[in-house]
Amino acid sequence: MHKRSHTIVRLPVHLEDRQTVYFAPGQAQQRVQNDDQRRTKLTEFFTLNTNDVEARQYLYHEIPVHYTWHQAQRRWVRRQRRMTNETLARMYVVNPLDRDRFHLRLLLLHRRGSQSFRDMRTVDGVVHESYGAAAIALGLLESDRAWLVCMEESAALDTPRQLRYLFVTILVMCHPAEPLALFQANEASMMEDFNRRFQDLDRARATSLDAIGDLLRAHGKTLGDYGLPNPDVGLLEPEQDDQLFVAIDVALR
Repeated sequence: MHKRSHTIVRLPVHLEDRQTVYFAPGQAQQRVQNDDQRRTKLTEFFTLNTNDVEARQYLYHEIPVHYTWHQAQRRWVRRQRRMTNETLARMYVVNPLDRDRFHLRLLLLHRRGSQSFRDMRTVDGVVHESYGAAAIALGLLESDRAWLVCMEESAALDTPRQLRYLFVTILVMCHPAEPLALFQANEASMMEDFNRRFQDLDRARATSLDAIGDLLRAHGKTLGDYGLPNPDVGLLEPEQDDQLFVAIDVALR
């Protein structure tokens, strides 16, 4: 009850320039511009790999065993003596819906020696657009090829409305690695009915996204949960109980 057994080191996972900064009222600008506040255990992990060849053999969560975090200087320092208590490092949990951070965390669990956020997205000399794409290239995630083929087959047989329903089912139930890429590959087929109706590509796109958003809301999800764009509400048709429609109905009676 009165002895220490383990030292727990918590490791943040954040995107580039998206680290948490604490400040008192009125000091926001000053703290954001403070270089010290921009340095976190993760950014300094990259710096350590740049300057210390030996550190490159360790994963992010292995660093605290061999290095200690110097809070005043905000940098990793090589341990000079063996700790009497075992050191355990724990990366903060990331919700899978926070896709970029979730995939970055996955990469941090498997990649050694990275020296920047860009390095984390680089596989065999190829810089991928997202951490998810890099994880697929490394074999840490399955590609969305199966879902692309499924959507392609459905587009040849089903209506755009059925295709939108299938797309939402894949999003909610199958957790594709790159939902935005899956959407972009099938957007034309999913909005074909609206395109015929409006003869306007922008209105068709907005209405299709709105319809997909309605289907997602039935599952308690939103377009933003999957990195999909929100529709331009200015291009959507008003609801049928809108006052303008009521006035038109009255005038026509």
